[in-house]
Amino acid sequence: MPIEHPRTTLIYNKINQAKDQPELKSRKHAVFLAQIRSGHCLSFKAYQHLLNAAVDPTCPRCGEGPHTLEHWFLECAGTVSTRQEIFGDASPSLEVLTDEPRKAVLMSRRTLHGSRVSSPGLRQQQQQQQQQQQQQLDLPTKTIAIMCQHPVTVTLQQTIQ
Repeated sequence: MPIEHPRTTLIYNKINQAKDQPELKSRKHAVFLAQIRSGHCLSFKAYQHLLNAAVDPTCPRCGEGPHTLEHWFLECAGTVSTRQEIFGDASPSLEVLTDEPRKAVLMSRRTLHGSRVSSPGLRQQQQQQQQQQQQQLDLPTKTIAIMCQHPVTVTLQQTIQ
């Protein structure tokens, strides 16, 4: 069955799984790259917006346009220097996501994961701010670990009768 979506056709036109396998360090990278190539990746705000209308689809790096695969990889002013550094071209085609999988993963790690809270120092700073806010309210708090990248803070309120 031929691929009908123009973007997917362009990206997967030269797919070579024999090349992908040795270039990608793990299955996690391979899965993430497949999500990026399809545009169905939770790292893109526009995709999150499709799943939850409350999420702002605007690009978090430049604030212009919807944060889609095309915007992130071809148009975003916030990723142009990284594209130039990694691919040697500020405007590579989407085909390089297939031609150069290792570089595509590197680009995503630097620019997509970078827009998330990934730094332990930043995460700790945010937790401290949350704790200070809760202390001002005098409500007990507890941070619980869930299988996700962001800590979740739960506020427990006890009703005294």
